[in-house]
Amino acid sequence: EPQTITCNPDGTYVFVTNYSDNNISVIDTKSLLSIQSVSVQGPRGIVTSRDGSRIFVCNINDQTVTVIEAATWQVVMTIRVGISPQAIICSPDGSRIFVSNTGSHTISVISVG
Repeated sequence: EPQTITCNPDGTYVFVTNYSDNNISVIDTKSLLSIQSVSVQGPRGIVTSRDGSRIFVCNINDQTVTVIEAATWQVVMTIRVGISPQAIICSPDGSRIFVSNTGSHTISVISVG
């Protein structure tokens, strides 16, 4: 069950959150093939860092944001946020990630700079 979609800054990859499968798919935009799957817990929102080096995924099942290193497709960090994180954006300068937590009616701010 795809939930949200985004692409990296140079447009070479598309990232899709798959809620029912508890993963994200990495799709190569040239071949249009899924080249990688990364396990997460109930993914909803997804965004890349401004430089494309990291991918941030909201996980509604465990109230976290998963940080994935784009060069290796490996999870490098899990950050606890509020209840039912749904949407996620990167600040224009790339220094912070903002997460909408619908269950706790809060916004989490994550420093990434």
